[in-house]
Amino acid sequence: MGPASVTESRAPVSPDGRYLLTEAIADEYTSLHRVWDLADPARPRLAFTLPQLWEARYFLPDRKRPVLVAHWWKNGSGTHLFRLWEFTAGRPRHGRDIPITAPDAVTAVSSDGRLFAVGAVGGSRLGLWGVDDVHHPVRRSVIDAPTDLQHRQPWFLDDHTLVTTETHADRRDLRLWDLTDPSDPRKAGVIPGGADGGGAGYLRPQHVLIAESPGETLQLWNVRDRDHPAKGRRLHATSLGYHPVGRGRLATVLRDGTILFWDISDVGHPRRAETLRLDHAVRSMTVTPDGRHIVTGMAVDDRLYSGTEEFRIWATGPDGRWRTPAETSLAGVSDMQVLPGDNSRMAVVGKVDDEKWTFLLGLGSDRIYDDLGLTHPVSVPAAQWRTLFPHLAHRPSCD
Repeated sequence: MGPASVTESRAPVSPDGRYLLTEAIADEYTSLHRVWDLADPARPRLAFTLPQLWEARYFLPDRKRPVLVAHWWKNGSGTHLFRLWEFTAGRPRHGRDIPITAPDAVTAVSSDGRLFAVGAVGGSRLGLWGVDDVHHPVRRSVIDAPTDLQHRQPWFLDDHTLVTTETHADRRDLRLWDLTDPSDPRKAGVIPGGADGGGAGYLRPQHVLIAESPGETLQLWNVRDRDHPAKGRRLHATSLGYHPVGRGRLATVLRDGTILFWDISDVGHPRRAETLRLDHAVRSMTVTPDGRHIVTGMAVDDRLYSGTEEFRIWATGPDGRWRTPAETSLAGVSDMQVLPGDNSRMAVVGKVDDEKWTFLLGLGSDRIYDDLGLTHPVSVPAAQWRTLFPHLAHRPSCD
């Protein structure tokens, strides 16, 4: 698919793995945002091109039918529109737009994809919309909460818990909101200093909130009771961040390529499970949708935030442990997204003649070989073959 690259988005792939968002440069000032149908991975089909000035943001999670959130904004207009496109039988349909007047806007979506929060950057209010019926979104309430870009943007822990930031003289807290009744938001508990380190994460099955703290540490909280969060232990040795890897396990990453695995199902007594030492520092880490593989982005030239990156795919055992060595390595690519679904594949972005293209490949090395042999076979001509391999009969590649 190209020339195009996977859209930089929190969810560029639909939950069922069928649709993929890409972005291509149209001219100096505009981009083309497209939706591709991957029902037949060997022959991706262009399903939809967004109208001019509309950009694809992300897919709503956990919907029976894929729903795309798109954003419209025109320089100097002061108005933003958010539109929900529902894909039914491969055809997108949309309903009424969600408007907001502001220089810039932030959004958050509940984990079941049924609540949509939107506010003006630098403002102090969030509009909460019910999007059960994406064709007729309904504003349920307004939440008094800051949306300054200096703070962490609002986000959802689960279906009915929103997290915002509150600033005090000496610290920045995380505020939990109970949205069990979206028409009557209620302030729940607070995580003191939870936003001081800049970032936070959540392990939903274990109800564990992970707050980054100064000094390259992580503070663990049990938020099963959102009115009374329980403070747990602090984890050290997290110089390059952390990544949930499933089954109540957390991986913390060091600059020398070391990965420490922790069992944090009990926040009061986190246990270091194992240590893995790699040859390069890890930039990113993603669990595949089926939970059977881990994908890491490696800084192969030791420049952590720029330079060459290599993606590796690791198989995991029933207990979540990584199996070494890596099953597959891909160098010279700028991005990779693992697609949901039982038959996991990946969308890989690489350059062809200085233009970004997106390729669909299987996760395993055997499947990558089969895919490339099917779609881009490159054979040695018979005359050259006789020179290189005079003792072997000529055969085409991928035969």
